[in-house]
Amino acid sequence: MVLRQAFEDARHYAASRAQAATEGKPFKRDVALETLADVLDGKLIWDQHMHRHDDIATALRLADEFGYKLVINHGTEGHKVADVLAERNIPVIFGPMFTSRSKVELKDRAIANLAALAKAGVKVAITTDHPVVPIDFLVHQASLAVKEGLPRQTALEALTVNPAEMLGLDDRVGSLTVGLDADVVVWSGDPLDVNSRAEHVLIGGATVFTRAGVERGVAVERAERFV
Repeated sequence: MVLRQAFEDARHYAASRAQAATEGKPFKRDVALETLADVLDGKLIWDQHMHRHDDIATALRLADEFGYKLVINHGTEGHKVADVLAERNIPVIFGPMFTSRSKVELKDRAIANLAALAKAGVKVAITTDHPVVPIDFLVHQASLAVKEGLPRQTALEALTVNPAEMLGLDDRVGSLTVGLDADVVVWSGDPLDVNSRAEHVLIGGATVFTRAGVERGVAVERAERFV
């Protein structure tokens, strides 16, 4: 298997690198293997693209074999093994939802599958797989997921704190918490209501967008670190 061989190569690479460091010898670096070695060391999270439940089962076996932290990306058939994912605390980044069944892996695609995952206790986030579905429609995917049974609170968490935790960034972003980056969106109403609009956006505590500014034709300058 390609992935197993890649991780085996990374394991040997890390061992050779450590030995070279111990002996004070030069070592030729390989950027790709450096990255995989960081996955094995737990410094990076392994985010794996898969739709079918049998591929998910294979991913779980590889995670067991090499001991890395796994996040499932897409998870179209994740509901078929939801109890296993919940038991093992394996999160799923679900989506995109605004697509057709364009390949065999998507034959059981359904927005309601996300609700089934969450009901089983799986931590979920939502993706548009931009540009497959434009990022602008992220919140609308959450709205439809609620329509298909996903609890509203879970939908909001799937757009905020859950993806931050999955990426290991929850110490910086994802929730309105003292000490975190002041990235805030103020809505005109319920964010999951299709009629609501973003009225005010701050990144790092600096205003980067206002609806009033757009309506007046006035561009709002971004904070210097975002220019």
